[in-house]
Amino acid sequence: MSSMDELEVCAVRCHEDLCFKDGNVILVAEGICFRLHRGQLTRHLDVFRGMMSIPQPVNALSMDGCPIIVLHDRAQELAYVLKAVYDDGLYFADRVVVDFTAISPVLRLSTKYFFGRLRRRALARLRLDWPSTLTKWENRERVTPYAWLLSTIVALHSSSYPTGLHSDPRWTEGVSQ
Repeated sequence: MSSMDELEVCAVRCHEDLCFKDGNVILVAEGICFRLHRGQLTRHLDVFRGMMSIPQPVNALSMDGCPIIVLHDRAQELAYVLKAVYDDGLYFADRVVVDFTAISPVLRLSTKYFFGRLRRRALARLRLDWPSTLTKWENRERVTPYAWLLSTIVALHSSSYPTGLHSDPRWTEGVSQ
């Protein structure tokens, strides 16, 4: 590792929620370190599966025996995506409307990194929270909290698994399978 690389690595600070002591790969974005699990990344993100399968040179960046991958994404946006990867259903299951600034980076980066399942879930959530027609918006407002939560869970499940059940077409209409 060159002295410039060492300086860059030393300047990195770890993300408060996404820096696991048993992590075995480090992603860096905007000086923020995400120490994660290679298996979790390769299981869910095609880009990382391909990246991890390529043998790395002896002088590749590493810290504590973990390879370092520098990404040119915004750290906060990457954190939203990684939370969605790690927390899976919990990230999308909240019955409260998700903040657009939290869901739009998930959609953008899941498209960039070819993560189809996460992209489908983000699209389904956007359609649930911000219907495209007045009729759908009024229907959304009339649904009781319990029924809305149930519809949300079914819609998100259906968007993740192509063979899933579609019990309420108001919430799953237009979601690509």
